[in-house]
Amino acid sequence: MLLYGIAGVAILWWFLSNFPHANPATLAKLLRVLGATVAICIAGLLAVRGRIDMALLIGSLGAWLLGRSGRQESADDDRQLTLRAR
Repeated sequence: MLLYGIAGVAILWWFLSNFPHANPATLAKLLRVLGATVAICIAGLLAVRGRIDMALLIGSLGAWLLGRSGRQESADDDRQLTLRAR
């Protein structure tokens, strides 16, 4: 247990010492991906435990954070956008 505490304090110290020098855009993207990953992991755990309703909700949140949507984009969509722009 003591080693976990020492490792936790070391990681926290490293994070806090590097936080002021971080690029805000990179940090925002990293936190977004981290949040999405945590949400999808929690959704998987809930699905295994039988709470499919909550797993779908939290999994959808994770997918949204990653930028995935239910809408299928195709080459036709891009072609129509370029035709409208002309």
